[in-house]
Amino acid sequence: MQLSLVHLQLELHMKEEKEDIQISWSYIHMPEVTIKVQPRALGEGQVGETNAISEALKDILKHLVSSASLSVILSTKPTDMKEAQNL
Repeated sequence: MQLSLVHLQLELHMKEEKEDIQISWSYIHMPEVTIKVQPRALGEGQVGETNAISEALKDILKHLVSSASLSVILSTKPTDMKEAQNL
C-alpha cells in the first residue's frame, strides 16, 4: 500500500491532570489523498478478482486514514536533582 499527497494538518489538544499530561491530535481529511494498493504476485485468472479486492481495500483504508485520531499520555513525577543526573 502506498499513500501519496498526504498533507497533514494537525490539531493539538493538551490536558493536564495532576502528574499526567494527555496530548491528542487528529488528522484533518484532505480529499486529494491517493491510496495505491498493489498485489505482490498475480496468478492466472486472478486479475479481475484482485482489482475488485483492491478497490474495496482502498475504500476501507481511505476511511481509516481519514478518521484517525491519535493520543499519547505523558506521565511525570517529581524527582530530586540526584535522580535526574543519573538518567
